[in-house]
Amino acid sequence: MEKQTYADVERSTSSSDEETRPAPSRRIQNQSAASWLHDTIFAHPMLFLTRLFAILGILFLVKSFVGLSTASVKERIVYEAKGLVKPVHPIEQSIEHVFNDTRQATPHSKAIVVASTTKEETMWVHEHFPDWQVNVYVVDDTNADLTLLHNIGREAAVYLTYVINNYYNLPDTMVFLHADRYQWHNDDPMYDGVMPVKNLQLDYVKKMGYTSLRCSWNPGCPIGLRPTADEPDTQFGIKHAYAEAFQQIFPDEVLPKEVGTACCAQFAITRDQIMKRKVWQYEAVREWLWSTKMNSGRSGRVMEYMWHILFSKPAILCPSAESCYCNTFGHCNLTCNGQGNCRGRYQLPPWNKGIPQGWPFKGQGTNGYPVYGWWHKVYPNEEFGLGYIADGMNETTPILEESVSHEGADEIEEAVSDVGLDAEAAAAAQDASSDYR
Repeated sequence: MEKQTYADVERSTSSSDEETRPAPSRRIQNQSAASWLHDTIFAHPMLFLTRLFAILGILFLVKSFVGLSTASVKERIVYEAKGLVKPVHPIEQSIEHVFNDTRQATPHSKAIVVASTTKEETMWVHEHFPDWQVNVYVVDDTNADLTLLHNIGREAAVYLTYVINNYYNLPDTMVFLHADRYQWHNDDPMYDGVMPVKNLQLDYVKKMGYTSLRCSWNPGCPIGLRPTADEPDTQFGIKHAYAEAFQQIFPDEVLPKEVGTACCAQFAITRDQIMKRKVWQYEAVREWLWSTKMNSGRSGRVMEYMWHILFSKPAILCPSAESCYCNTFGHCNLTCNGQGNCRGRYQLPPWNKGIPQGWPFKGQGTNGYPVYGWWHKVYPNEEFGLGYIADGMNETTPILEESVSHEGADEIEEAVSDVGLDAEAAAAAQDASSDYR
């Protein structure tokens, strides 16, 4: 029999104890975990917070990447392939802020967005608004600085693309415009696109969030469209198209019985108002626009009655012309005829005729200043009904002869007073004349 040493006995005893010793209970394990958690949080709070923020940051990055829709990814690939402006994702925006330290914030940033074609001249925007960031999209020129892969809906695709591409870096205030300086859409005695933007009251825009650049009610207000009414579709033939589009664009919202807003898809808006909706909602609207079977005119008309709702305003947005001119443009104390027009501010040209080619140099009145009935001289062989009577003008306002020609503000003021226009109209004529010399 071999003699056991003390060490052998100790090892044997230890081994036997290990085999018979019960495993620690779950309660003891839980107590250990709780103890570790307590020590980690309270004994080393900074280490715990650092790890927590690191984990949350990783989760945010994963969510951001996963959140990119397939359509957005495809669009970005196409934009990169053609070298066009592409949407900026939040991650890219964050990286840009980290590495681009040359960007300087301004007290109030403001931008003008213009939808144009190569046939339209847009230098007037740069010339008259040097303190605004000007974004001119040329939709039919793929070599332009700003363009589109697919344009439809007149100005609608441009407006939406600007919002989507700049959603995470929008300026404080934006103005969305058509390309031509002179057009009947412009709410100005001379149909001049410069004056509404120059006179725009930015504090009021900030207060309201969104405002049309048109105060005259004709056309569009007080009710421009009844998409649910059981009646003939007389409003540009878009009643059913509007209802269908609305339900696709706003699936969780109730189709309004009546829609009213001043035409013609030119407006001012703030960043905060745009961001009341998520960027993917604007992407969905553009996707509808790009996929619709409607032509550009009809889809653009649908959007014309959709913008204010898209920007979280009520379906009927028709402030009185008097309050609109005063609040939006600073033209106060006007003589107004009812809710929809004020004397000397705007007259609607003959429908589908518009203003004469070459306006304002080819027009009626002093230096092109429009007076009641000017369309009869421009279109002598056309018959126009009462529907074309000028807002704010009347039949006693005489028409200046074509031979009348004046130079200088004094002569213009005298000529305007000779035909009986009020002081507001005279001031507008003087302002306009200074721009044309």
